[in-house]
Amino acid sequence: MALLSADTDMATDGWAALTSVLLNEIVIAELNADEFGALLQSKTGKSAYLKFEQRVNNQLRRSDLKHVWIEGIEKKVTASRLFPDPPPTIQYRDILVQGSSANEVSRTTADKFEAAGGRVIVINT
Repeated sequence: MALLSADTDMATDGWAALTSVLLNEIVIAELNADEFGALLQSKTGKSAYLKFEQRVNNQLRRSDLKHVWIEGIEKKVTASRLFPDPPPTIQYRDILVQGSSANEVSRTTADKFEAAGGRVIVINT
């Protein structure tokens, strides 16, 4: 799974990543105007991201690319005022098991991902 980040949200606004369920690859692409408009209109973004996922798979003649979106955020609150609240748990779409969620278990940089044999593909739409 890949989430895009930059110094400002404007740098990645309209871009999304897809993760291959078969290969050690991440594809980064820009949502088209219809997909981006649907994303802005939607509460969850699910339908817009599914259209994006289908379009990029069709464009690359693939079927293994899946987009990971946030399914929910569980905020944890401590009972004590002496300690700060722990960070929230973010639940993502599980791209391997339909209808379930997944939690982050590790994080890496693009350089480390590629050094470990991963491949990052950026396409312009």
